Amino acid sequence: MSRARQAGYRVLGPRLDYLLHTRPIEWPIVAAHTSVGYLLAVGLRSAVQSERLGPALLGTALWVVCLNGGTLALNSAYDRDEADIAYLRQPPRPPSHLGGFGLALMVAGLIGATLLPLGYRAAYAGCLVLSLLYSVPPIRLKAVPGADWIINMWGFGTITGLSQGIKG
Repeated sequence: MSRARQAGYRVLGPRLDYLLHTRPIEWPIVAAHTSVGYLLAVGLRSAVQSERLGPALLGTALWVVCLNGGTLALNSAYDRDEADIAYLRQPPRPPSHLGGFGLALMVAGLIGATLLPLGYRAAYAGCLVLSLLYSVPPIRLKAVPGADWIINMWGFGTITGLSQGIKG
């Protein structure tokens, strides 16, 4: 076990297992991907000076931590991930309430999205539904060849960038 993980267990105890299954090492990558829509909407020059920066940062945090992290936790709960997976080496055994935690995180993000424009809320809600269709039985499109690709293409590929470019 790495020193960082040992320190995490000292601070959070078994709650660290929940956090690890949201794969926080991936968050900077998803944040960069999510920010592309914002940069395209306002332009690189005015991105930092824009009055939309605060809402864009909130939207990015909700999208990355709550929606993406919640989806990954929900996925790990159903996959029972115990071997190395993307952005999580030597994952801890999935805690018994990991699925509920992931869903609660996604719903918390949707509640937080009420502070943002309607278009963002719609994009978030749409991706939340896609996440459930992707991860949760009996539909579990993750297990359907080609459907997993379409879900990722639309959710992570298209709507993620669009979410930050939506004008309120």
